[in-house]
Amino acid sequence: MKMPAVLLLASMMLFSGAVAVHGRDRDCGDRHRDSDFLRNCDVDWDEDEGLLTFTNEYDDDEVIEITKEYQLTVNGESVRLDRRQKGLVKDYYGRFEELHETAEEIGMAGAKLGVKGAEIAAVVLKNICKLLGDDADEFEEEVEREAEKLEAEAGKLEAKADRLEEIVDDLEELHHDLKKAVPELGGLDWF
Repeated sequence: MKMPAVLLLASMMLFSGAVAVHGRDRDCGDRHRDSDFLRNCDVDWDEDEGLLTFTNEYDDDEVIEITKEYQLTVNGESVRLDRRQKGLVKDYYGRFEELHETAEEIGMAGAKLGVKGAEIAAVVLKNICKLLGDDADEFEEEVEREAEKLEAEAGKLEAKADRLEEIVDDLEELHHDLKKAVPELGGLDWF
């Protein structure tokens, strides 16, 4: 491997994560484009309070809240739920909690992966002289080993992203079930 190839490898490692995330985001957007799922509301997850809040993005007086005890309020009014409805609220809340946790894991793992890629690129740039000397083959092998480790980590991150997509799909289905089951939600076009 010559110096331009090593530099190309280093730059690919730096930018491949951003490209992959952008591509996944576009694929997800295309798949859910026809859905009204959470299109007209702002969602807030208060982890400390265990409160999930949906606010109409056009009228902040219209608010839906779900507590960690699975109590549902619509515009400040507590909604009385039967057993089936409460089960749907519980599942919905649980999926949001799982979504939040998985997204945090992906964010942390992605940041660590980016740092590792930058470290490898920095080492390559710092040791360019080795590419011209007798140590070139050994250095290239070391960079390739590090790149393989980085690719393995990226594969793990991809699996987590796939899991995140499954959670969103489940959440979207639960969302529609919840709107059908709870009349106070069914009449809200923004939710």
